Amino acid sequence: MSVDRLYRNLMNKLINANIDLDAYLQLRKAKGYMSVSENDHLRDNLFELCH
Repeated sequence: MSVDRLYRNLMNKLINANIDLDAYLQLRKAKGYMSVSENDHLRDNLFELCH
């Protein structure tokens, strides 16, 4: 992979993680808790970002 492609992929992952974190914070404020599936989805996306 070229550096540009790796950079784009990393930026896309960061954007997606940011979107998920924003959604999580909004959900916490609205509901005060998260469902198990919502928590799993957020966790999986953050782990994907780390790999």
